Amino acid sequence: MQKTEPDDPLIKLYTHIIMTRETFFNTLSFLLIACCLISCACLTKSQLKEVNAFGTLTKDFSATPGKIFSTYNDVEVQKQLFLTNAIQNADMHLASIDEFYKNQNKKSKLNAQADAAMQVLNDYGQKLAHLAADVHSKELDTAALSAGKNLDGLITSYNTLLPAHKIPTGIGAFVGQALSATGDIYIQHKQAMAVKEFVIRGDVLVTNIVAAINESLDASGDLSFKALLENEKTDLRKNYRLFRKRAQEEVKIFPINLKTRKADTLMSHIGQVDAWHSGGLDADRLYLQCLANLDTDEQLRLKCIAAADTLLKAHHQMLADLQERKKIKDFYTTLQGYSGSVSELYATFKKIK
Repeated sequence: MQKTEPDDPLIKLYTHIIMTRETFFNTLSFLLIACCLISCACLTKSQLKEVNAFGTLTKDFSATPGKIFSTYNDVEVQKQLFLTNAIQNADMHLASIDEFYKNQNKKSKLNAQADAAMQVLNDYGQKLAHLAADVHSKELDTAALSAGKNLDGLITSYNTLLPAHKIPTGIGAFVGQALSATGDIYIQHKQAMAVKEFVIRGDVLVTNIVAAINESLDASGDLSFKALLENEKTDLRKNYRLFRKRAQEEVKIFPINLKTRKADTLMSHIGQVDAWHSGGLDADRLYLQCLANLDTDEQLRLKCIAAADTLLKAHHQMLADLQERKKIKDFYTTLQGYSGSVSELYATFKKIK
């Protein structure tokens, strides 16, 4: 049976008012629910500020571990040059350099592993800082997708060199898409969701990289990096002694009879002595600098381990607070500790010459 419209104008008006009221309240309820969901997902300015600070600190931290290995390698090179230059025979001298070069290539894997891990950590810190920034620049957002691919590429290289501490790929593609999603009316909501998701994915990344740092810097045993540093100073002293002994043998000082020796011969002999003394002073300074760098490298190693542990603790705390949307007082305290560790690390870093 077909429904007919009421003819009475008053009934029509009443029906219209009822329907309009229901539509109004349904719409209002929808908007209220949507606003609640968005407000729950959004992050406060203080949260975004702390996340941004963490990303910047992590970027700064990533410069340090590689310096530990490069400093050790520089001293290792100089130590070997002292030994090589104590060899008189030219063929044996050249053979010693060639052998050292081969060994250096074998040791380069340790450097490559450290570089790969720190490149990933550095890029993660940069992306996190940009993702949590108050203002986005069009230039950075335009480059976001290619930058995301770069992060995934770095992770792939890292996984090849450190298979024991693999990191899932795809996080770069995610942040690239998140950074390029600007200009939307719900950008604040999207930013909050993106930051949370990026930190969730990044927790595995940070955990595995810190584990790799501790494995390379804090392992025990005769072949550990700690043992290498301890032995390096002893070997450096031994090689430098051989080098100086050889240099002394090259210039033999005899009593000079001024009546029987020609002037040019005398001046040549004095010139050799002066050159030996001058070269000896330069070599001594170089030797002392190598000793100082080894001492600083050990300090850097210990502080890097401590800072890496603080980094991991801060990231775990940040993740928990973002997920529970807490007032991040606990994270602020942890972040301050992390900041102090990175500052100490950087101050030690600058001592190496």
